[in-house]
Amino acid sequence: AELRDALLPAAALVADLAVLELGSDDAVRFRQGQAVASPCRPDGACAVFGDGRFLGVAEVANGAARPRRVVVERAPIEASTA
Repeated sequence: AELRDALLPAAALVADLAVLELGSDDAVRFRQGQAVASPCRPDGACAVFGDGRFLGVAEVANGAARPRRVVVERAPIEASTA
């Protein structure tokens, strides 16, 4: 448990990128690898969040954010008591 407590969240890896916050519908599309509209975002890489969770990294160009890396969250692993 101590090692797990020392790990940083995945979002810490992209702290220096611009942030794109998606609504629920666009978050689903992004997680499925689909581009989502991003009309007000400048071109370049950005960290993508939806519902307060880190979803991955997108490349924005011509008003669309295209997934480059999508993060899959797993359920927490329960500590063994045996």
